[in-house]
Amino acid sequence: MSTFKVFYGGTSNYDQEFEGTKRAGALFHNYWTQNGPGQKIFEDFIIGLVGSGLIVTYKDDLNPDNRVFVKNTGGANHVFYKSGGQDKQINVKAEKDNPNNDVVTMAVPSVAADPDTGDTKDYLNNALTKLIDPQIHPDEKREFLFGLLLLKRCR
Repeated sequence: MSTFKVFYGGTSNYDQEFEGTKRAGALFHNYWTQNGPGQKIFEDFIIGLVGSGLIVTYKDDLNPDNRVFVKNTGGANHVFYKSGGQDKQINVKAEKDNPNNDVVTMAVPSVAADPDTGDTKDYLNNALTKLIDPQIHPDEKREFLFGLLLLKRCR
């Protein structure tokens, strides 16, 4: 599955992913603009996350080569990761929702996903554990949930 994950302070546990995802959710409004095209908003958002000191990974977050970095090409910043020792540009695609165009786009997973088995179940259980934790402030839970929804739409 090609997806972005965001971490804070390392990539070794779900607490770090929770913190990164929460921060991504809190930062998104800084990149959204009324007239800006979705593609630019999305790429600027990912570039901004990398620039803010968060760890953004692409595909397999356990592989350090899959950490996203920013590189200026053709006079503009773009997002990249390493593949076979080479810098490989990630072609982000996005469009703004438009309730007037009668189009609905879904990011369908590249592998079967079942909420009751395997990695999907584990991931959802980890997220639920954070959402029901009474020690986590509701504002932090909302930021995490918003970040999770935004990032899981990226496939």
